[in-house]
Amino acid sequence: MISNSPWAHEVTISITDGYVPAVSGGGGRRGGGLNGMSPSTSTMRFVVLWESAHPVRQALARVKYGVEAATSPDVKVLLEPEEPNYIILVTGLPAATARGDA
Repeated sequence: MISNSPWAHEVTISITDGYVPAVSGGGGRRGGGLNGMSPSTSTMRFVVLWESAHPVRQALARVKYGVEAATSPDVKVLLEPEEPNYIILVTGLPAATARGDA
């Protein structure tokens, strides 16, 4: 539910970040690209979760409260109000890519 469902999807992106020296093809020849340079590509995987969706909130309550989720008054308070805004959670991003105020 929280990693692979209609409310959560794994996303994979490839990022080309500049040029790095190309591997020599032998015989003194250089690789292609900009002056013998090739783009460096890395792949990142992360999960995008619609955290405010009611089924997701139910699943998170079950994770947090376990068997008590069905009877806990705390869960009832957590699930009753309709969330007026969409809350989207992105997990799995490397810390180096996270920018902004702490």
